[in-house]
Amino acid sequence: MDTTISQATDSLDQAAISQQHVLTVYKLSSFFHSKHFLTLFYSENYRFGNDGTALFERLRSDLYPQLKCSCHYDFTNSYPGRAIPLTDITQQLSKQLFILANSILPANQLKREDKIFSVTRGNTFLQAIFVAFNFTIMSSLRAWLGERDRNTRLSSSYTECFRERNVIFEIGKFVESMYTLAYTTQSPRFEQMLKDLFSTPDYFVGGYPADILAHDAALLRCTDPVDAIRVRRQHASSKIITKHEMQADNENFRYYRL
Repeated sequence: MDTTISQATDSLDQAAISQQHVLTVYKLSSFFHSKHFLTLFYSENYRFGNDGTALFERLRSDLYPQLKCSCHYDFTNSYPGRAIPLTDITQQLSKQLFILANSILPANQLKREDKIFSVTRGNTFLQAIFVAFNFTIMSSLRAWLGERDRNTRLSSSYTECFRERNVIFEIGKFVESMYTLAYTTQSPRFEQMLKDLFSTPDYFVGGYPADILAHDAALLRCTDPVDAIRVRRQHASSKIITKHEMQADNENFRYYRL
C-alpha cells in the first residue's frame, strides 16, 4: 500500500514538473511575440565602470545567428540571399514554441494568464525576465525536452524539437549574461573576480563571455558549491575547478578561489 501511495505521489510530482516546463515554453512564445524581447535585446543595463557598448554588441551578435538557425528551414528559405529581420525571426520562433507547447499540453486546457509572460508588480523588467528565463531554468527545460524526445521518438505523437531546444538554451545564456551585467551575483569573491577581469579593456569582447557571465554566474547563484575558477588572461574563457587544481597565476591563466 505504501509503495502504491509513493508511486502515485511521484506521478503527481512529475505531472506538476511537466506542466511547469510546458508553461515556460508558452511564456517564452509570448515573450517572443511581444515587444519585451526586443526591449531586452537592445537594453544595456551595466554596473561596471568602463564602457560596455562593445560587449553588448558582442552578446547580440552571438545571439542573432542562434535565433536564426533555430527557425525551421521553410521559414529561412523564404528569404533567399537576404538578411532576415529580427522581428520576423522572433515571430517565427513564437509560432514554433507555441506549436511545441500545444502538442504537449493543449492551450485550451490552461488559463490564458498562466501562458503569458508579464512583468509582475515589485520586479524590474530585467528581474521579471530573469525569474522566468534564467539559465538554470532554461537548461532544465532543454534537458526535459531532450528526454521527452528520446522517450517519444517511436510514438505516433513524436515531434522532434532540437531547434526549439537550441533557442531555449541560447535565450537562457543571454538572459543570465544580461542579468550579471546589471545585478550582483551576491558572491563576494566572484564579484571581485569580475571586477578584476573588467579592468582589462575588451576582455569580455573576445573569447566566450557567456562562460563567465552565464554558466559560472548561474552556478554561483545556485546552492551548488564551487571551489574555484580558472580563467584565461587574454580573453573570456573559464573552467570550474576543484581547490586541488588551483595553481599559481601564470602567463596564460588566473586562478580564483571562491
